[in-house]
Formats: sequence, C-alpha cells, structure tokens
Amino acid sequence: MKKNNYPAFTLVELIVVITIIWILSTIWFVSYSNYLTWARDSNRYSQLTKLSDSLQVYATQKSLPLPDDFIEITASGASNVIAYQWYVWSDVLETIDYTNWGKDPKDDSF
Repeated sequence: MKKNNYPAFTLVELIVVITIIWILSTIWFVSYSNYLTWARDSNRYSQLTKLSDSLQVYATQKSLPLPDDFIEITASGASNVIAYQWYVWSDVLETIDYTNWGKDPKDDSF
C-alpha cells in the first residue's frame, strides 16, 4: 500500500494557530477600545479648556449681549443683581468659538 505524503497541517496545528490569532485579536480589541475612550476623553478635555479660555476672555471684555428672556439672580434680601441666567444660543457659542455645543464625538450626546 502506497502512502501519499502531501504537505498539510494537522488539525491540532490549525487549532493552535486559530487560538493564537483569537487571543491576539482580543488583546487588540481591548487596546483599541481603550484608545477610543482616551480619544473621546481628550476631546472633551480640549472642549472644556476651550470653553474655559473663552469665558475668561468674556470676563475681561464683557462682550456677550444678554438675550431678551434672561433671568436676573439676586441674593436674598439684596437689590443688586449677582448673575444672569439664560439659554445660550448659537450666536454666543460662535462668539466664544464653541460651536460643537459640547457633544460627545461618539454618539453626539451632551
């Protein structure tokens, strides 16, 4: 009886290779998801720094106008205004160069 000796991989060798590839892909996926989380956090930090810088410029220049529907906040029993509250609209966000509205880059949530 003649035995055919074709070069081929055994089943055990294929299972070992597939297992190694699976382990490496799992490590890569975890590293990649951590990288994406870091990138989103970095983007949020950049947005907050930009907003903080813009508000500091506002504090020195006082150049943002108050809208018509603002609310005056006063201390209890005092007549002087200590703050104003209103919804920020797109003109103000463009003035302080904060046009993405603080959205998460992953899913556009605030």
